[in-house]
Amino acid sequence: TEFDRISREAVPQIKRWILKEGTRFQERVRSYLAQFDADTNPDIPPHQHADARVVVGTFSFSEMSEERA
Repeated sequence: TEFDRISREAVPQIKRWILKEGTRFQERVRSYLAQFDADTNPDIPPHQHADARVVVGTFSFSEMSEERA
């Protein structure tokens, strides 16, 4: 998702919101995936092949355009 006409004054607020929401999302992902991980869920039967890896990442990027400065 990208927007390129955001007010400079709004960027700090937006960054705080993205960080807060990203943290909440990662917490939900960790909680969900933990139920399938043999290291965190002792109820997973030993005969199941617990060797798959799932990675979820999030990022954000912001910059101030030199043209518009």
